[in-house]
Amino acid sequence: MATRLSTHGLTLRPEYRMVVLRDVDCDAGVGRNDAISEAHRNVAAGTGYEVMTVVGQDLIEVRADVEI
Repeated sequence: MATRLSTHGLTLRPEYRMVVLRDVDCDAGVGRNDAISEAHRNVAAGTGYEVMTVVGQDLIEVRADVEI
């Protein structure tokens, strides 16, 4: 069973209508292009190191609640 370690509320203005959460220790970008394409088709996708979420606009702030 999964255990919630922490919860974070993010308020941000996404550039290019996308929010990307990534592992700070990973700089390889493995599978990034495929995940971005999938996110545009299905709203969100991940690579194992990053999670991409497409949003509807980039003019006003959006809120994302992240649970780890």
